[in-house]
Amino acid sequence: MYSTVNLTDDYQIIQRGCDGYGRAVFSGILAAESIKKNTKVLVRAELETDGTPVIPWQTAQFDGCEWSIELMLPEGGLYRIVAQTDEGYVKILYHIGVGDIYLTMGQSNMTGYGRGVAYDPPVLGVHSFANDGKWRLAVHPLADNVGTLYPNSDTGCGTSPALSFARKLKESLNIPIGIIPTAVGGSTLSSWNPDQDGSNYKTALMRLEKTGKIKGILWYQGCTDATAKNSVDYFDRFARSVEHWRRDLGNVPVLTVQLNRWTNWVSKPGDDAADRYWGTIREAQRRAALEIDGVYAVASYDLPVSDGIHNGSDSNVIIGDRLASTALSKIYGRIGLITPCIVEAEAVDRKRIRIRLEGGHQNISSDNIAKGMNVEDKDGLIECTFAKAENGWIVITCAREYTLPAKYHYAWRCRTPDFAIKDYYGYPALACYGMEIKG
Repeated sequence: MYSTVNLTDDYQIIQRGCDGYGRAVFSGILAAESIKKNTKVLVRAELETDGTPVIPWQTAQFDGCEWSIELMLPEGGLYRIVAQTDEGYVKILYHIGVGDIYLTMGQSNMTGYGRGVAYDPPVLGVHSFANDGKWRLAVHPLADNVGTLYPNSDTGCGTSPALSFARKLKESLNIPIGIIPTAVGGSTLSSWNPDQDGSNYKTALMRLEKTGKIKGILWYQGCTDATAKNSVDYFDRFARSVEHWRRDLGNVPVLTVQLNRWTNWVSKPGDDAADRYWGTIREAQRRAALEIDGVYAVASYDLPVSDGIHNGSDSNVIIGDRLASTALSKIYGRIGLITPCIVEAEAVDRKRIRIRLEGGHQNISSDNIAKGMNVEDKDGLIECTFAKAENGWIVITCAREYTLPAKYHYAWRCRTPDFAIKDYYGYPALACYGMEIKG
């Protein structure tokens, strides 16, 4: 899909191919009166840092007054693309890069509603495709809709984790990174699922008609689906969405963020339905990372929000860093930390269970805290009161005896506690809900 793009804007990023090159057409129009019998348009690509030629002078093709040439640019940059005749320059594009492009999809926390002061600067080599259809230096807000050309575009008036993500990738891989923001606040999964409504997804595809291929997807969504109707089959619908995205876009990796906290929600006595819907979505996101190839997830429930439900700017920097570390490890085969995942719970005795993180993560129990953990049997929820790391497991003590069958929940409620299960490097484990406790 879209193997060759048109070079139209300063700051444009071209997705590199498997061979390490980006393919693009550079074109323009000469005034008829300036064209003579021997007029030629010569095109050159050079590094902006020192003027080293990357593509030496080549002659463009003429069709009437229009000239064009297809260029194969090596990964890297930034490049200056120059076209000239004997009369002088006729067109120049600046800050062109060949690297990897990520499409952002989901709700407001990906659009960018974060507030607060945080060091999250723009850098040359990290560029975004704005809603006005132009490439530009990536700087918050990434998704303003000033002059938008696209329906359903959101006005993200704060910060997004996408900039931090892209900046770390650029620094680690030494290639330009492009971001295509398409997330829409309050949107449901169905609006991104081509098998259902799919309206927001269709708008995202409209952008790719100009930007071309992508490397992967950043996905942060789920709040709007935390309902009785939508939460129950969220995993199945998300899995089908990923299948459809990959039919259209190629076998792209999908980097996801598990739901953050909803701090202004207060459960009513005897009514924890909202918590259970929230937990069901988080569990679907944990399962997706375990069960769908090429889908990865990071946690966000341990980080501060700037209002009742939107991550603060400092939190977005951390989330972006976690996403980039995961990408470095899982997509690029580099050194990078990944989020641990609870993969097993089993009974020890009638008052204790133990849980295990997936391989490669050393468990740490902080001061034996068990906040945010519950066991649930036929008689209802049981608070967990004590947790201790033992022989690669975390052994958890319950406030009362339980009977099997029973399930284990962790960090599942809308308002998660300050405590988080973390591995040796301080990465919080993904939340889980309804994990069967083995006898």
